[in-house]
Amino acid sequence: VEVWQYSNKNDKLNKFSNGLCEDVANIFNARNRGVKQSQKLSVLKNTNMPAALIEVDFISNVNAERDLNVSSNIKAVALVIRDNLIDLFGLEAVASDVLYKVCIGAFKDKNNAINQVKLAKDKGFIDTYIIQNS
Repeated sequence: VEVWQYSNKNDKLNKFSNGLCEDVANIFNARNRGVKQSQKLSVLKNTNMPAALIEVDFISNVNAERDLNVSSNIKAVALVIRDNLIDLFGLEAVASDVLYKVCIGAFKDKNNAINQVKLAKDKGFIDTYIIQNS
């Protein structure tokens, strides 16, 4: 297990990446190869925000490939990523894995959508956002 970052100048991202490495390595009892820096990986250098790329497995590792074909292992990795993201952003964990989504409109004019989001946020729905359909 290893996590790649574009830069190591962000302490919060470093903590997140180290936590991912440690937690995923523990799931599979695998070697923690740590956090690595790269300014060449497109997925990292072409973002406008801090970014990390986790390598959970190497294609040459037959045992790891077998382990990643088990749905409970995939869910465990997803939960570790979720938990580390919750820590990174200082969010509150949801007690249940079930979430209910509510759509309150569809608008051709983006300004109408922006106004609807503002109204919802003004009423206390702080997690309101716009989804753009193509």
